Amino acid sequence: MAAGLSWHHVANIPFQAVCTLLAIDTVRSFAILSEAMGCLAAVNDTYQTGATYEAFTAAYALVQLHQKRKEAEVQKQTELLDMYPTVALPAAEGLIDPLDEWAWLDSWWYNEFLVDTDVSAIQPQPAH
Repeated sequence: MAAGLSWHHVANIPFQAVCTLLAIDTVRSFAILSEAMGCLAAVNDTYQTGATYEAFTAAYALVQLHQKRKEAEVQKQTELLDMYPTVALPAAEGLIDPLDEWAWLDSWWYNEFLVDTDVSAIQPQPAH
């Protein structure tokens, strides 16, 4: 009976959008992830079926799991950086500050790395 109703698969597209955006895992994909989640929440609020509720809660759980994985990755990176502290490099020696994107403009690998990165997020914050 439900297969003949127009709303039967309405949660599929926003759910797949959430999954795809999580899999893409870039600054740009996360910029629109809230829209996909909002759409899925609106579908659940409108139709209030077991399927729409399951789709929304599953998407929410996937976002939480993705966040936990990212937090674990950041923790591992922090531990790694703590093992190898940076050394102040004098500019007079012509060495490059690793977080100065202007110094790396001619480096193909650095530019490729930053394609999907919000550079302002990796810049050191001034001390207060």
